[in-house]
Amino acid sequence: MHDTGTALHVRTDGSRYRARPSRSAGAVLRRVYPRWIVDDGTGTGGTRLASGAFQDISDETGATAMSVLVLRKVSELGGAPQDVLSGEWKEWGLVGFPAGVAREKGLRLFWAPSQKEGHYSDAHVHVFGNKSGSVQKRLVEASTRYVWPKNGTE
Repeated sequence: MHDTGTALHVRTDGSRYRARPSRSAGAVLRRVYPRWIVDDGTGTGGTRLASGAFQDISDETGATAMSVLVLRKVSELGGAPQDVLSGEWKEWGLVGFPAGVAREKGLRLFWAPSQKEGHYSDAHVHVFGNKSGSVQKRLVEASTRYVWPKNGTE
């Protein structure tokens, strides 16, 4: 049977959620580690986002995926994009890109509530799939800068 992504799962608090964000999920937010900001090569001292910002990382559950947060869900939880940069992420930056771009490149998004996200746990999503150089480059091109890391200068 083909997985349509409409199955409901149960969170630890008993509430239910869909396995995948809807096609209309809109933008997702990706935290940017400061080392993912590199010289833009123009000689002007500018910086750019490195494609390595879109690689998989193992999380506390053992999943190897790229973590993002659904912007609309962050807003529903009463937050603004920059609000997800607290605690261990306070020195990081933040970019956003359309979830549809990830899907166009064959990536799959699945809800993955995480206690590590605190108040924004229900906005957390894992992005699975091959993040080849061309896929990473496309995500960089589609990204909008929200907050640049403290050491990322203009």
